[in-house]
Amino acid sequence: MQQGLLDKARSGRPRKLTENHLYELQSVLLDSPEQHGYNTANRSATLVKDFISKHYEVEYMLANVYRIMHSLGFRYQKARGFFPERNDNSVNKPKLI
Repeated sequence: MQQGLLDKARSGRPRKLTENHLYELQSVLLDSPEQHGYNTANRSATLVKDFISKHYEVEYMLANVYRIMHSLGFRYQKARGFFPERNDNSVNKPKLI
């Protein structure tokens, strides 16, 4: 057997969340926040940070929450504003003076 090609055990700080916690968090993120007691239909990193803190008693900074969400296959998308009073027909027309 070629012992020189095997990886050594990696040292370093252990994760705060276990693999089971990450798997559970991924299934929670697929649900609507309203199903977990939040009064919003939109998910944010702040909301996920709060959920992790309450359910797993682990504190993360927002940058790490984004990293965890990214590792679970989620991407950050900036919300686009919706303005019902906006008239799309007048937006694209040049104004005559």
